[in-house]
Amino acid sequence: MNDSRRLVDKLWAYCDVLRDDGVGVIEYTEQLTYLLFLKMAHERATRQLKPERVLPQEYSWQRLLDAQGDQIEIEYTRMLIGLARPLALIVPISLIGVWAVVRLSMTSLRRFRSEIERRGAGDLTVVA
Repeated sequence: MNDSRRLVDKLWAYCDVLRDDGVGVIEYTEQLTYLLFLKMAHERATRQLKPERVLPQEYSWQRLLDAQGDQIEIEYTRMLIGLARPLALIVPISLIGVWAVVRLSMTSLRRFRSEIERRGAGDLTVVA
């Protein structure tokens, strides 16, 4: 069995455990994705050839490994919030862009709708 297959089998086993504990598909997918991201960042930072740190040390996989007992959940939550904080600014800014595009496209739609209403029933000429 190759390494990729072993990884997939382990992930499915974790999914089974989480699902049996009542965790929904979206939630356990999100959590496993986050954990895989942390693990891959750790492997990238500790590899022999050209190690590269992609996360600050305070969000490292090693911090989770070093935590014990209840501290694991506390550390995990702290890391998750810390990594998500920059997104708190990016997401609203991107939503403003989406809102602007919708508003601009609605202008043409409103004009089209008004023209159809103005014409009344039975007028099937092309709306310009």
